[in-house]
Amino acid sequence: MSVEAEAVEASGKAIPRFLDAVRARLRLERALKGASAWVIGAGGGALLLLSAAALIGPSAIWRPLAWLAAISALGAAAAVIGLSRAFRSDDSVARFVGRRVPEVGDELLSAVELERELPQMSARPGLSSELVGALAERVAGRLAKVAPHALVDLRRLKQQIAIGLGLMGVAYLLVLGLWPGTLARGFSAIKAPRFDHFATSSEPIVGDLRLELHFPAYTQLPPRVIPSSSGQVLALPGTEVRISARALVPAPRARLIVSADDRPPDEPPDELPVTVSSGGALFTKLIASKPGSYRFVLEGAGRPVQEPEAHRIDLEPDRAPRVDLYAPAESLNVAGPHPVELAYSVDDDYGLGAIELVWKSEGGAEHRRQIWPDAAANKTQAPPRTAAGKHLWDLGELDLKPGVRIAYHLEAKDNDTVPGPNVGMSRTFYLTMFDPRQKHEAAIQDQQQLLELALAQLADRVELKKTGEMQTVSAFVRLRAGAEALIGALGRSTERLGGDPQATASTQKELQEMLGRLAKLGRDEARLTDELRDRARRGTLKAGQTRPLEAENAKQVAELERDAIALDNL
Repeated sequence: MSVEAEAVEASGKAIPRFLDAVRARLRLERALKGASAWVIGAGGGALLLLSAAALIGPSAIWRPLAWLAAISALGAAAAVIGLSRAFRSDDSVARFVGRRVPEVGDELLSAVELERELPQMSARPGLSSELVGALAERVAGRLAKVAPHALVDLRRLKQQIAIGLGLMGVAYLLVLGLWPGTLARGFSAIKAPRFDHFATSSEPIVGDLRLELHFPAYTQLPPRVIPSSSGQVLALPGTEVRISARALVPAPRARLIVSADDRPPDEPPDELPVTVSSGGALFTKLIASKPGSYRFVLEGAGRPVQEPEAHRIDLEPDRAPRVDLYAPAESLNVAGPHPVELAYSVDDDYGLGAIELVWKSEGGAEHRRQIWPDAAANKTQAPPRTAAGKHLWDLGELDLKPGVRIAYHLEAKDNDTVPGPNVGMSRTFYLTMFDPRQKHEAAIQDQQQLLELALAQLADRVELKKTGEMQTVSAFVRLRAGAEALIGALGRSTERLGGDPQATASTQKELQEMLGRLAKLGRDEARLTDELRDRARRGTLKAGQTRPLEAENAKQVAELERDAIALDNL
């Protein structure tokens, strides 16, 4: 083969290779556009659909709408990808190149068409393979300067796709951050059907309702039958309700829709199976665990039909045990870890469990001791509903310390197993261990207060000056109030001193004698003061009549001086 022939053959192969490279990038461009359109469209549509479903709640329209959105997204992607069929032929690719590179456009299309007609050129006068080869060689030379990736630049497309995906991601993050759980609720709303979108009958579709209540085993109650019932349920939690009824319309299938009052709007109600006999009798059962309602749904040839009105389910709570505790005192002071006798009375509506004594010190841990029933009790018998007795509480287990306050009460559980025992509590009592040191310090503080009162009274009496009979009587009326305060404080201190084991007998005797002397002087002075005040009111008070009162004041001054010294020594 000559060099010219080889050049022509090489030129003929270069053009198809160039067109194949351009076609591949064009198809990749269409595929990227289709895939990104589907991802962004489907993702954005799903976000809008799930958000709307979460806000509105379950509805019969969500499923068809979700299918429609998915099919539309797939159709749009398929349509975009299908555009790549427009570039299957070399002529269409050559026209595309001609629009992008006008200087080679017409010659490239001519070279492609002539190359296809080359086998038939020998039969057509005026055309020669040499001319076609020369054209192909010239076009191939020009195409050598053109890069396929320059004709179909994917960088801009990739940037647009990245921006679209980024915006969709930001939208998802905003929804997840501002409204947590929205997507999950929306998915549940789309996935789950709702009974209230069944067709609702305008007339009763179920009759002859009959309820049979089987109470929890712990109640020891026999089953209760409610014939010709309205269907309303009032029972203890955990009661099995067996429902029988008769379908008033033909229905080969049925189900029971049970909805709790606290059911979130985005959660579907419970569906329970219903047995349908050949005669139209309906049998089902449910467990009364939460307040709510139920309806029968009958399914025939058409759309399922539900009852026009729901039947209520209400719970009768099992009350906690009533607990009464009797102690020697509400706040008891004990001298040591001696036993304390407690009495109790407990009752429950269905049966008692354990009764515990609970105590806790300030800032300490809680402690418990079961006081009923004892270990020898017959556990095979049914638990009683009442319990009463006495308990001798050994305070030695409390590790009592002087001044520490213990709070204690009784707790009683019942035998409820659904959902668990109810707990009743008595009122709280307190006990404190006697603190001799604290008592002694209080007694010393009392004596210090007595000394201060005595000194103040002594100072007032020493500084008393006679300015006239009327002024003297008024001054002794004021002194009388201070004297009574001192006598009262002295009496209280003497009484509290009797509970101080560290106080000596001489101290108690000294205070008692002091109280007796001051009380006698106070009575004599009060008698004279009252007489002179009455004379002053009648206007018969004369000069010199206050001298006996002044003499009593001198006795008070002498007594107070001696008492102040004695109190200071104590």
